[in-house]
Order: sequence, then structure tokens, then C-alpha cells
Amino acid sequence: MNLQSVSVENEGRTATARGQLVPQLAGDVFGARKFAENFEALVNAAGSAKQLKELVLKLAVSGGLSSVSGETADSLLAQLQRQRLLLGKNGVRIGDLSPPVAEDEAPYAIPPGWRWIRLRDLGGFLGGGTPSKSNASFWEGPLPWVSPKDMKRPYIDDAEDHISTSAVEGSAVKLIPTQSILCVVRGMILAHSFPVAIATREVTINQDMKALVLALPALSEFILRSCQAARTRVLAKVEHSSHGTCRLASEVVEMLPIALPPLAEQKEIVARVDQLMALIDDLEAKQTKKRDLSTRFTKASLEALATAESREDFDTAWQRVVENWDCACTDSHLVAEVRALCLWLALSGRLGPTEVGDEQWRDTTLGELAELVTSGSRGWKEFYAAEGALFIRSQDIKTDALDLATPAFVNLPTGAEGKRTRVQNDDLLVTITGANVGKAARVTQSLPEAYVSQHVALIRLRDPRHAPWVHTWLVSPRNGRATLTATSYGDKPGLNLDNVKSVPIRIPSLVMQQSIIAKVEHLMKLCDDLEAKLRRAEDRASKLVEAVVQEMLA
Repeated sequence: MNLQSVSVENEGRTATARGQLVPQLAGDVFGARKFAENFEALVNAAGSAKQLKELVLKLAVSGGLSSVSGETADSLLAQLQRQRLLLGKNGVRIGDLSPPVAEDEAPYAIPPGWRWIRLRDLGGFLGGGTPSKSNASFWEGPLPWVSPKDMKRPYIDDAEDHISTSAVEGSAVKLIPTQSILCVVRGMILAHSFPVAIATREVTINQDMKALVLALPALSEFILRSCQAARTRVLAKVEHSSHGTCRLASEVVEMLPIALPPLAEQKEIVARVDQLMALIDDLEAKQTKKRDLSTRFTKASLEALATAESREDFDTAWQRVVENWDCACTDSHLVAEVRALCLWLALSGRLGPTEVGDEQWRDTTLGELAELVTSGSRGWKEFYAAEGALFIRSQDIKTDALDLATPAFVNLPTGAEGKRTRVQNDDLLVTITGANVGKAARVTQSLPEAYVSQHVALIRLRDPRHAPWVHTWLVSPRNGRATLTATSYGDKPGLNLDNVKSVPIRIPSLVMQQSIIAKVEHLMKLCDDLEAKLRRAEDRASKLVEAVVQEMLA
């Protein structure tokens, strides 16, 4: 199986989608053209679907998804005013018309024929309520009683709780007409979202909600998307209490500016929004499927390598990994798994010409290979200095290599006890306490005078030529690292020197060590290159999303 063919269908689909999208967005309103041209890359960016949907809504409510009709919304505003007065006669609170939306209050520019209006001028509001808890019959009926927990979808036709028609007549609960806009104005949920929905049937609502009864129900679809697009603006005005709950003041909701296009444009915009949202969902699902397939393939290939019983089975499994190296590992976390397995296979002798059971191999321990296993002295604080001997701490080996980019220094007096831990070339250093416990580094450079802290174990081998092999063994997740992790103890993970000495090591001849380490270095370089390639791709995608977001939302 070769993964190179997996993306063919998806690429064809995204190309078609992009071709359909670009002609529709012929203008460049809020960077719409850039959005269209980069649609495929934006969808492929990890975690971008949510941002893309926000961009689609931004385009929709600012004129970026509609053709210029030459009409204005003036006649629609006049019709709204007439119908709004009728709502007031039917018991819906409408109040006086709001002051116009000032130029400096408008959150973005709109096409010439559009008009700004405030949410409450689209109709009137009804509040929610709760039937008498002492009257059980109120809670048995056909009417959905909508609460914030039901507001998980944009269209509401049912609820977890129901009440009777007598509950409406005998309490402050109001019957909310079909096509009203429901919104949550109190509760914990507002800390995360501004939930709005259309009631697709008559419902009732609880005290944590409001309903906008539209004077013209035909506007409901566009108004829903306008409220969704205003989420960030609304959330900025949420009032949080000391109890962890939050609320929206009535004025924030009712005075929210909404850009109103002519009715024909509204229908066109809603249709395009739905098309784009479906396209984003579809392409995201295809990308997820592609990534899942790659993950399953990689894991299956690694499992085949790890469990191969014969040399022939192993060679077949290894060839499959090699052929699909670049496309099998599409996520950086998979590279870590490949890296770990490659280390284990190499240290087991399975990547070389000689089998594991060859007589050149022997089992030993780190303590048997070492002439010195010790840790740094305590009480270094009094010797800290601005310059002097290097002082190697656990944070200096957290990458499994000695990193002295931000060095510390000590100034030891002659004969100080700490002198016994002076570091030499080819010494091995292992963190024995703290968050980096088990990390290991090999000293590969000639250092000036240097010592280790009490959090670091210093291992000096009897034969320094074994140092590359032992270090590779210690950092291998399935070998030395697994042993050190398993033997660490206490609430704060730690190792004692006996734990370090007892690490089992399987070691071949020096000639074989050199051959295997050369292969390890080659494989680790391939893993590093692949990981860097993935990170560059993720970084490019992230920057592209950020650039388009900034351009379109500026």
C-alpha cells in the first residue's frame, strides 16, 4: 500500500470547491478574494474550521457574499416599522425606536444600499419565566420549555423539559412565536459562547433567556447569522459575578447594531453561508479522514516492525515504512513514535546485518560499565558567581543534550568538596530530581572547569568509547528512559544513585556499536527533517490563517 494516492480525491474536491468559490467572491470586500484563493490551505490548517466559519459570517453580514443589487433596505425598514407596531398591540414589548447607529459605533463598513438598525427595532422582546414548582400539572404538557442547556443547535423545535398550556396562562411564562430569535442572557454558558437560535415552532423559555419576536419573520435566517457574527462584540460586554455566573444587560442585547440588506440579498447571503459552512465541514471531515488513515497506517506499520518474527517479515515491514516515510507521518506526534521505535530496533540489533542473539552482544548494567557514579554536592548557593567554573543544572540537559545557552557559574575555593564532581569529556549526565528526571546528556565537547548540581548524576565509564551507545540507550523511550521512569519514586519524581547504577543495558562489540550508532544518527536526522517539515507546514498554515483573519476582520 502506498499513501501517495490517498489525497487525490480530496485534492480534486478542494480544487472544485475553490473554483466554485472564487467567482462568487469577485470583489475584495474584507479580503474576500484572498479568503477564496487560499480556501484549501485555510481548511487544511489544523484547528482552522472554527476561524473559517467566523470569517464566513463576517463576510456574510458585511456584504462580502452578495452581489450588488442596486436596491436599498429603506422600504424594508418602513415595512418593519409598520409591522412592529402591530406586535405592540399583541402584548410584545416594543418601546420607542432606538437612536440611529452613529458612524463611530458601526463595527464595520457596509454596502451603500444596506442600513444599520438595532436589534430591538426588528421587533420586540419577551422574557422567560418558570411555572410554579408546586403545581405538578404545569410540568406535564406539549410545549417545549427551552433553557440554556437546550441551546446547542441553531434551530430549536424541542427541549429537555415541557410544560402545559395552562402553565402559560397561570404564570409569567410567555408563548414564543415561531421564527423568533432565542438568546441566552444569564448563566455559566455565556463565559464560552453567545448562544442564539431560531424557534422553529411555538416554545416557552426559562428566566435565563430572552426572545426577539420579529416583526417580519422572513428576516429570521439572516438575523440569526448576524447575531452569530456579533459573538465577539457581545461577549466583550458580559458581566461576570463573583459566583462564576454571568449575564448580559438588556441594553447590550437590545441595542446591538445589525447591518440590514434588502430582503432579496438576505436570501442570497443565507444560501451562500449555508453552502460555505457545509463545504468547510465536508473538507474538514475529508482532511480528518485522511489524517486518521495516515495515523492508522503508521501505527500498523510500526506494529508490524515491532512484532516481526522473521527477518523476511521485518524487511518487508521496514520497506513499507521507508517507501511512505514522508506521507505516513503527517502529525508531529507520530514522528515521536517513529523515533522511539527506530531507537528500540537499532538498540536491539534489528536494523543491522547481525541478529539480536549474536554472541557479540552481552547483558550488563550501567553500574558495571562505570568507574564513577555520583551526584553533585549540596550547598552550592554560597558559591554562585557572575563568572567562574560552569555549574551544570538539570535545566541544562532537559533536551537530552548539554545546552549551555544560559550558563550558571560557581567559584569554588581550593579543597572544596564539590571539586570531586568536575566534568570530563564523554561523561554522562542524568537528571535525578525534578520535572526533567531521567533526561540524559553526553558531554561531547571539551569544557573548561565545570561541575554538576545535586540534581544531576555524573556517570564516568570505564571505557569512554561506549559513551555514544550508553547515551543512546538512556534516551531511548523503550530502553533506558523506560527503566528510569519506572524506577523514579516519591510524590516528586526522583532517582537515587542505585537506581541509576542498576539500569540494564544490552551492549554489542565496539565495531557493532559504531555501525549501529551511525544508522541511528541517520534515522534521527530523517526524523528531525520530517518533524521540521511538519512544523514549517503547520507554521505556514497558522500564519496564513492569522493573516487572512487580520485582513478580513480589520
